[in-house]
Amino acid sequence: MAVGLARLMLTISLALSARAGEDPNCLIQVQHEQKSSSPHEYYNKMTPAALEIFRELLNPGMAGADPSYPCGGPIADQKMYFAGPGRCSIASANMIYTMPNGTLTRKSKGEQILMSCDDVMCPVPVIADCYMSPEICAEDEWCWIRQHEKWGAWAMGPLMNGTFGHTPDTEYCDQFMKSYARALARAQQANNIRREEELNKSRDILCPSSSQVFGDNAWRPIRGQCVPYRKEQQSCFQQQDLAPTFTGNMMPRYKYDDQGFPMERPLACAPNLACTGPKFNVLPSTCVQKRPQDICYYGPWWDSSDCPRKKMKDQSQGPGLTYNVTVDALISAAMLFPGEIAWMGTCTYWDRTKALGQAALRVRKQVYKIAATLWPMHVLKQPIPTFEELSKLLPDPFEYLISQGYTPEQASIQCVKESNKQRSEVAILLGKAGVLSAQPNKVWSVVHFFTFNLDEKNGESKGLASQALASLLAQNFWCNDCRSFFEVGVIEQFGLPKMGKWEIAQWWHHAHNVASEHVATTRAGHPWIHQLDSLKEYQNPFYMSWEDAYQMWHVPTSDTTDD
Repeated sequence: MAVGLARLMLTISLALSARAGEDPNCLIQVQHEQKSSSPHEYYNKMTPAALEIFRELLNPGMAGADPSYPCGGPIADQKMYFAGPGRCSIASANMIYTMPNGTLTRKSKGEQILMSCDDVMCPVPVIADCYMSPEICAEDEWCWIRQHEKWGAWAMGPLMNGTFGHTPDTEYCDQFMKSYARALARAQQANNIRREEELNKSRDILCPSSSQVFGDNAWRPIRGQCVPYRKEQQSCFQQQDLAPTFTGNMMPRYKYDDQGFPMERPLACAPNLACTGPKFNVLPSTCVQKRPQDICYYGPWWDSSDCPRKKMKDQSQGPGLTYNVTVDALISAAMLFPGEIAWMGTCTYWDRTKALGQAALRVRKQVYKIAATLWPMHVLKQPIPTFEELSKLLPDPFEYLISQGYTPEQASIQCVKESNKQRSEVAILLGKAGVLSAQPNKVWSVVHFFTFNLDEKNGESKGLASQALASLLAQNFWCNDCRSFFEVGVIEQFGLPKMGKWEIAQWWHHAHNVASEHVATTRAGHPWIHQLDSLKEYQNPFYMSWEDAYQMWHVPTSDTTDD
């Protein structure tokens, strides 16, 4: 329905452009998505005391790190080993920036900096807005205009020259501008003109004054980005069914059948590559690098250091997960809930005397019911813990306070008080909850382990549980950007999982591949900022073949039929 509407709007737009005598080569593609936000917005809802614990647990070696490796040393197979919440980024320009201790430090473009952005590049590279600033695209580019219900601050701030494209970072700039003002005063007093120029240039890169007043400008529903036209031998979207036939450089090069598919030809990928295949709409039928098994890639948004399959490999275990690793992963999965409503690192999420806390509890019970239905008893040989047993494993400050003699009503008040006290047990528990909630790799691990090891018993119940799980992720995943993409980019595109044993596993395998192309561990940041392949040095392979996934997750047993 949404795709048909988008096509109709595009056809009408092109028809109106042709009637107005406009150049038909100025192709405008309009897409609709939901508003987004970054996980960092959720972390900042935590109290300073809880946030301190959260950051320490995420970065245990950062406090006493070797000064020569302040961002940590290289890690094999981790291109973004330095990245993560509260860790480091790469300087996107020559600049002077503020260290955590408040001192100003000069860094060159490409060097690591002790500054954390929702992107591997910091500050986020400017993406000039060709919707607000027409005619800025080069001859080999076209203006890709996207229309959403509502946009966040990504590349929205105005620059000094009147164009748009800066990503504001108000929290950092509040600190930077104080240090900048002091350093500028000293430079002026010493008549150090070169230092003044360096400071002013760094201010314009990091915190341009024109972007400090955001208002409605940071929440515009429409923006545009100049992107290159796709060249020969590259994948592309087939647009001949959306627009009239063009001439010149826009003329279709191949003949297509009525279904919009290319003519059959032998296009087998090399053995070291995988073909994304049909219905992979984010990168249709393209040879790509295979994503290797048993690894969770580091990136700027989530904590991937605690990886279930890497644990299995390090312990020389076979495919799937052990009982203990499964239960550990289920703890993170149990705390699914919209982070912008009630983040797990806050008392709001745990307070069962309030409506939000009760809603979070209902979702935990729903997650448990789904997990209990899909639980691979024939593989693990142990039943799933009871809901009460699993609840005791959660970092629940509310339950802790009740165990200390507080009534629920008293615990509701005391939790907020204790969350503001450094090193209090409540702050520690909230910090742990924030870390566990920042590990979506555990949710995917549970999903694949369960769906690759379904037995034949109660097949309909398992099929319904799989569908319920897909709906639950679309409504209750922590990050609303990820959640919205899963609903719009996966469920609306491919429907809910089917009911057959292997159809369920295949749907979730395909869904993960589609979602992985979109995420920061593949792109190195937000997908609007970095188009695929724009940062090859940091881009991780995202597409795992079915064969590799089957070998990694399916545990052969005598109790199942491996059809």
